[in-house]
Amino acid sequence: MNLRFTLILFLAFVALAVFAFTLRDTESRRVGPGAPTATPEAILELDPADVQEVVVEAPAGSYTLRRVAGGWEVDGEAAGTEVDGVVSSLANPPVLRVLPETRRPEDYGFDTPTLTVTLKTAAGDEHVLVVGDDAPADPQVFVRLAEGGPIVLISRYDIQRLKDWLDTPPLAPTATPTPTEEAEAPDELEAEALVEEDELAPDAPDADEDDAGATGGAEDAPSEEEAAAADETPAPTPTRTPAATTAPRTVTPTP
Repeated sequence: MNLRFTLILFLAFVALAVFAFTLRDTESRRVGPGAPTATPEAILELDPADVQEVVVEAPAGSYTLRRVAGGWEVDGEAAGTEVDGVVSSLANPPVLRVLPETRRPEDYGFDTPTLTVTLKTAAGDEHVLVVGDDAPADPQVFVRLAEGGPIVLISRYDIQRLKDWLDTPPLAPTATPTPTEEAEAPDELEAEALVEEDELAPDAPDADEDDAGATGGAEDAPSEEEAAAADETPAPTPTRTPAATTAPRTVTPTP
């Protein structure tokens, strides 16, 4: 009886050991409302440095971003540094949620896309992202690949930047001249004008001499007020000196 019981316990132990061995590489999983969700699969996994051109098309217009030495261009003009960050996000957009495959694309705006973004690599490959409607509540947007595949939700931030650039291209800022340069420019023009005047009239009298002559003449000539005063002053009346009177001479008789 004891032998049989011992054999049963031994077999049970062996069974538990085998079961534990089979679960040695199995990860623990949580289920229920608090369980973590699986990370959505990416729809694009490109090296941002490999993207050479981005063509953005919308019903209202289009433009092309092209990588050049030292940065980017937008339709042939130098673009700002913000373009590099947006292109890097588009090359591998973080997927926030994947919709079930049973969802119809036309229900999310893909029959009339708001934006089509074509990324071209150095090898000549093209990857086209089609942008549908915005999510009704969160700042997200529905996108999918033009070749098909699942409908996913990504952040609306970078897509909105692409839409804004249709009206305001991301051009690089232009240099503003300093106030010193603006102040010196009129002086240079005045100097050139004086040189030209001297060359055209080398024998013209100096302005200082003309002023001196005019001043001297003005000092010598009487003013109008002085001339009028001279005319109004009466001429002096000549005075006559009376003739000397000869006193009568008295003759004393001689005795």
